[in-house]
Amino acid sequence: MPHFRCSPGCRSSVTLQHMPTYYDQSVRLASESWRSIRKRRAAPPGLAQGHRARGQTFQASLEQAEQQFRSAARIGYESRPLNLFYGLSQAGRAIAAASPRCPGGDWQLSGHGISCPNLNERWSSVTHLKVRADGVNHSSFTRVSKALDSPVPAEAFDLSLVLPQMLEATIHSPLGQPLNSAILLSHFPDRLMIAEHGRDSLFLEIPRRVSNLDPSARGNFDTYLKRFPGLRGAVSNIGVPTENGWPLTEMSAHLFWDLSQSESLNPHVVRTRSTLYRSHRILLPTAPGVEGNFHPLMIWWICLYVLSMAARYSPDQWTKCIDVNRSPEATSVEYLLDVAIDAVPDLINEAIDCATQSCT
Repeated sequence: MPHFRCSPGCRSSVTLQHMPTYYDQSVRLASESWRSIRKRRAAPPGLAQGHRARGQTFQASLEQAEQQFRSAARIGYESRPLNLFYGLSQAGRAIAAASPRCPGGDWQLSGHGISCPNLNERWSSVTHLKVRADGVNHSSFTRVSKALDSPVPAEAFDLSLVLPQMLEATIHSPLGQPLNSAILLSHFPDRLMIAEHGRDSLFLEIPRRVSNLDPSARGNFDTYLKRFPGLRGAVSNIGVPTENGWPLTEMSAHLFWDLSQSESLNPHVVRTRSTLYRSHRILLPTAPGVEGNFHPLMIWWICLYVLSMAARYSPDQWTKCIDVNRSPEATSVEYLLDVAIDAVPDLINEAIDCATQSCT
């Protein structure tokens, strides 16, 4: 069984292993993403071009982000969340500096902008920790969210709602609530074609933890679909589920919906119904308390912030959390901290385009 791919020089506490999927083999390694990011620095994009202060912030922040991630790849899980989050936070400064959605002085960030209100309580699982956005306009979380057209929830929410939205976790080592898992569109065409029956259709794979729930009626599945903004209006051809799971097969479903003639012929309709994630198209459920869904980078932002706060301010509980002899979720947390080294730089690279061009 092949080793999990890690950045050059990686000396993790444990080298995790899993059977690679086609998805794993098709995404960038950290070295590839950082090379692409470094190439941008000679000609900063968006408002960072032609503006001295923005341009210098864009360049210096990305250098610091890269150094933090390279450091993270060389230390154990006890401290790794700190480097990962602060590396991402610095990259957020570069994104804000380049984004036209942060005009005037809005690109200058101050403070985290999110908190973990129950961090000082005794907790046994990171999934029980809560997240609250303070909504302060100049804070990092709020302004980077604005740059990426990502919502900022007004109420506190459980981390368990966001953890499964990281696609790699859904595929290999899930944490959190299964109904909030991201869905990878493995076979999503560039253009939705008009089917013979006059409707457009989509075939998708349902995350295993969802398909393994005990379904009792078609209504349960239709209710599940409503969690995803990209599937609004879709109707399944699924009847009453069998005892083995959702037919057509245990992990698949055939959906269809009516589209206007003009929408059906629009080559960009796929993008309006899905989210870009590491060069793939995924479906994300609604963010807690809002209508839309988080930008993928902000999903990682939330999760790495909470893990870094746990490691920094509750080191004893954090150490227990990652102790494989005591914690059932330890290996899943280890996996997230491993995959972040490759996934987050890839998403930073895509987020720069989102912030300066289009999020589709």
